Amino acid sequence: MSERDVEQLRAAAYGEVVRRQVRDGEELARTVEALFARLATLQSEVRRAYVRGYIVGYRTGQRRKKKGRGIDFNPGDANG
Repeated sequence: MSERDVEQLRAAAYGEVVRRQVRDGEELARTVEALFARLATLQSEVRRAYVRGYIVGYRTGQRRKKKGRGIDFNPGDANG
């Protein structure tokens, strides 16, 4: 095997490594994008639940939980 053949094999192997890294990077970017989309969805769901009064103690703790519903983040309060 000549030195030129070895260089071609090395270049091909390096190219494959680079292609694999690019593919992995693209997959990671899609995963991160999906995670941020899910985070935005969860934030809007929490905000909606807070506005509707299902959550007490989220941020200010001033809203009142509807009886028998939702989560109380300040269970020591006498809000119900």
